[in-house]
Amino acid sequence: MELRDLIDVDAAVRYVRSCQTEDGGYFFARVPPSSGADTWYALASLRYLDHAPSRSRATLHWLMSIRPTANPHDVYLRLRILRELNQPATPLMETAHALAALQRTDGGFGSTGPTYLEVDSELQTTYEAVFVLNSLGVAFDEERAATFVVRRYDAERDFGARLPSRAPTFYAYRTLALLGWPLPLEADQAAQHTTHDLPSFLDHLYWEVMCTRIAGRRTPSLSRVIDFVRGCQRPTGGFARSVLMGIPTLQWTFQALRVLRACIGNDGCNGTTP
Repeated sequence: MELRDLIDVDAAVRYVRSCQTEDGGYFFARVPPSSGADTWYALASLRYLDHAPSRSRATLHWLMSIRPTANPHDVYLRLRILRELNQPATPLMETAHALAALQRTDGGFGSTGPTYLEVDSELQTTYEAVFVLNSLGVAFDEERAATFVVRRYDAERDFGARLPSRAPTFYAYRTLALLGWPLPLEADQAAQHTTHDLPSFLDHLYWEVMCTRIAGRRTPSLSRVIDFVRGCQRPTGGFARSVLMGIPTLQWTFQALRVLRACIGNDGCNGTTP
């Protein structure tokens, strides 16, 4: 089975390319300035669709024109974009060392202030920092980071168990896999907990599927998962968050393609790589 057998690939490619702005990056609203997150989603989506990005030099110029910071999310997106453009990560080394120096005493990275509703998990910034430092070979206290993730995940899981989102498990799995630590027993059991009633939203399904992959398991209810994702594609080619409502965005399109690639088994990567 190929991706083209499941969705309108040509329409999806047109949608993603239509979101490139005049400054070279991408933004689902199609007006500058571009978004770092949307630029990564777009480039990764084109890779899943087996199409090369257009105006890649303009995309690189846009990225390099923005001054980097040691914010975990910023450095993470920069590294992801550079990789999608097949560019060396050398320009990020100084920023990565600055990021390593910001590891908190509890082992985590990022702010300890209130978590905004838009943030899926407090573990997100720690995962992003670990991904960057691990990828670039920059030293940090890995044991302290792993201990923080396990402790924080226990707290988030207690809260997240009452919610449909698997985001805390998603980020805990990824971080621990990068650090070479075993998954917590409770997390391992949670990976088997994909219910027969599919989540109502694409991002929740994305987290479920990715968790099962990191745990080395096959996706349950495979045909229903594929049917749900296919139903999220809009006539313009992009994917919305749910079948019955919503406009397409680059984030939902990226997550839809990632889930489908995982389901048909030709994504060419493991669960630690989106």
